Amino acid sequence: MKDGTPFPRSKIEIVGATDVGQKRLRNEDSFRIIEPEDCPNNIDGVLIVADGMGGHAAGDVASQIAVDTFVEEFEGLEIRDSGEILATMGDALKRANALIYEAGRRNEGGSMGTTCTAAVISEGKIHVAHAGDSRGYVQRDQELSQLTEDHSWVAQLVKEGHITSEQARVHPSRNVITRALGIEKELVPDIITEEIRAGDIVLLCSDGLHGLVEDGDINEILDSIPIQEALLALIQLSNDKGGDDNITVVAAAIH
Repeated sequence: MKDGTPFPRSKIEIVGATDVGQKRLRNEDSFRIIEPEDCPNNIDGVLIVADGMGGHAAGDVASQIAVDTFVEEFEGLEIRDSGEILATMGDALKRANALIYEAGRRNEGGSMGTTCTAAVISEGKIHVAHAGDSRGYVQRDQELSQLTEDHSWVAQLVKEGHITSEQARVHPSRNVITRALGIEKELVPDIITEEIRAGDIVLLCSDGLHGLVEDGDINEILDSIPIQEALLALIQLSNDKGGDDNITVVAAAIH
């Protein structure tokens, strides 16, 4: 991309993969990708990862509601500019939050919740709506940068300087989430916009990946093999390291 010119849709490759891991009996992650040719006008790709929260009933239902609601919010819309995209993304997560919250109140097993990290590619930009500890990354020039901020108790401890990132990875409370869909009646998602360019890779993942696989290893794999093979290699590496959780990865390669 040069001077704000949008990427040709044919130059954006979007892929996704998920795995139950080594320790869980079922997969409570959900994901959705929409390839460029199937997107509405002015949108060049959609990626969503949702991780049904462990310890809550029906996490798989919650994560599916999140991804389905996000996609439904964009169906049939005539999107004119990035402002409308951002507003629609925020509305989508808030609507999904309300649906999951009400479903949890009706659920005999108790409340349900899910993380959600969703990305929309449009006209040379990546827009991300986010709640929870699933992550969004961009790899550029062989360097991986984290776009999102984990909404977790240990992430807050790291931010305040109480513990290191290495300590957070093995902390006994590392799965305590401070913001997610379905837990509170109201939700304020993080909304992030970054420019992207040819050669970039956008990657979203659940904590089943980033909780076991360090950013340096993610970066090395993304840099060494084609994107579909890279996703499978990342899942395999997480399983090799114990596969403690469900593992979901989606990515868009900008060629």
